[in-house]
Amino acid sequence: MKQLLNTKTIVPALLTAGILTSAIALDYPADVEPGSIEPGSDEWKATFAVDQVADRIASKPDIDLDGATQLTTVYKGKAAGMNIGRLYLTSKLTPSTYHMSYKVVQSGVAKWFDNSETDTVSYGTLADSKMTALYYFNHERDKDSDEYEIVEMTRDTPDSRFRLWSEPEAVLKRPVPPEMALHTVDPLAALALLGYVEEMPGKDVCDRTIPVFDGNRRFDMRLVPAGTKTLKRRGKRMYEGFTYRCRIYMDKIAGYKAKDYAKKQRADAYVYLAPIPEEAKMQNLSYLPVLLEGQTGIFKATLEAKDPTITLADGTEIKMGRTKS
Repeated sequence: MKQLLNTKTIVPALLTAGILTSAIALDYPADVEPGSIEPGSDEWKATFAVDQVADRIASKPDIDLDGATQLTTVYKGKAAGMNIGRLYLTSKLTPSTYHMSYKVVQSGVAKWFDNSETDTVSYGTLADSKMTALYYFNHERDKDSDEYEIVEMTRDTPDSRFRLWSEPEAVLKRPVPPEMALHTVDPLAALALLGYVEEMPGKDVCDRTIPVFDGNRRFDMRLVPAGTKTLKRRGKRMYEGFTYRCRIYMDKIAGYKAKDYAKKQRADAYVYLAPIPEEAKMQNLSYLPVLLEGQTGIFKATLEAKDPTITLADGTEIKMGRTKS
């Protein structure tokens, strides 16, 4: 099973290309020999936060999306000034639930390295400004071959264990104890949670931590205030105006190779959050990630929201992108 936002797919990898990674002071669980622990046993349940199942998961949790606010946008990916693909994101939010999906389509030079596409779905609950994943589906396929990977995770409540089905079957050997996976989100929800938070009086919107679990690895995405910036004219249907600038760090918690915990990636990554218009704000929707930047050495990459549109429950559309040329 691949890690986080699949590094084989160029565009979503940009989200983490520039993150400054680090290990925090924990006693990291040692690897276990594949097959040495009986699946479903008490030892397994204490070692892994997921229960692997042999067949595709048929029963999925239900969520109520009546009266949801919908947000749609296309994130344009660029590297060294060249177009490398698009990420099409659709999110639906109510005061207590969320549902989001995205499709990654690579283009330009990205296809030289890998010509794959990715479809992802995530949904779950929102409570007290905490997003908790109940269902996660990720399907990556190589358009030039028959290779593919499917990962599906689900759980019935925020406090229950995950069920995991994957094809090809994942081999779990790096422990992630269940207590470390409580109230976590999946990688797709983590992208949205960069901005889908409520106003926090007296606290900087960039001063927070997002706990992430992809079925294999557990890490924290930590945001640190890095000032503000007014984004100026960059093209039609792009957001212009005031943003909060947050630096992103990734703290490794569990599920990594032992040698990886000590590694640091000297790099920079930032997300720019634009305030949601007052008429569209809701309890858990106050900001929108409009720009992500990552840089390692001379390599610079960006994901930028084009034509971000909010559709209210009554059908009213609010365009956050610049409409004049």
